[in-house]
Amino acid sequence: MTTIKVSNGDFTTNSYGQNEYITDLGEAAQNVARSVLTEYDSYFDEGNELLQFVTGGSDPIVTEILTQQFITESINRLIIKQRDVDIGGGKIIEVNQVKTRMVGLTTLVFLAEVMFANGAVKTIVGQSNIQPTKLDHIINTSSLITV
Repeated sequence: MTTIKVSNGDFTTNSYGQNEYITDLGEAAQNVARSVLTEYDSYFDEGNELLQFVTGGSDPIVTEILTQQFITESINRLIIKQRDVDIGGGKIIEVNQVKTRMVGLTTLVFLAEVMFANGAVKTIVGQSNIQPTKLDHIINTSSLITV
């Protein structure tokens, strides 16, 4: 299976402007990051429930243990989905460890170490803004119109 490489949410291209592709371990690492950084979708049964938890109304108390649990669950759902897919040596078989740290009030930094079917161990590091962005600013539109 061939997958387009994504970096910082954008497709990556080479010096000729063509899409770059990844396979095996690179694809698996990208899948782990995607499952941790996207909101949980019950229809596809993938994503991270932490993102709904923090936007669910009242101010939730986010602890390291809770974030580790949500991240581990999102990777375990990915492991279950990969059981029936042939992706070479990039099939994840287990989560070795998950570490998290809150930076400031809204940024969650995570480290997930996973083991693959071929015995390789890879560490995936990323960050997520766990507070929703609010766009409830009032703009005086008369300042935008010029004649």
